[in-house]
This record gives sequence, structure tokens and C-alpha cells, in this order.
Amino acid sequence: MGEGVDPPQPALVGCDCDSCDKYQERCCPDLANAEFAYNKHKLFVLDRGYAVYECNSLCKCGPDCCNRVVQKGRQVRPPLTFSS
Repeated sequence: MGEGVDPPQPALVGCDCDSCDKYQERCCPDLANAEFAYNKHKLFVLDRGYAVYECNSLCKCGPDCCNRVVQKGRQVRPPLTFSS
């Protein structure tokens, strides 16, 4: 779990998907009547104000699922900023 990210306990929904993606029916976002939050590159695509439903401990898919992004924490260092 990413630092500062506490999942709801117990998990709200869980899917039976072997491989999750935006077109997978019955994946967690679909079960929650929500939009899939990520594109195929695991980049966030929702507008502000929309809930994110990621796969979790109740799901059949594994830790490399494309719908487990936030819970892995930051994977890329933010760019350096220089002040003049």
C-alpha cells in the first residue's frame, strides 16, 4: 500500500477478473457503477471529483493488475525544480 493511502476496511467490492482493463465488465469500477480511472499506461484519466475504485484484497486479479495504481504509491520521482 502506498504511503498515506489507507484502503477502506473491509474492501467495498471485489472482482473475479483474471485481467482487468477499462473494457472488462464486472471489474471493480463497473461493479461500483463508476468509470475506470486509468488508461492502458496506468495514467489517471478521470476529472476531479470522481471516485476511484481500484482492485483490492477481495479481487481475483494479482498485484500487477492495471487497476492497482494508487495503492502502489509514487513510482516516478517528481521533476526537479530550480529557483533563480
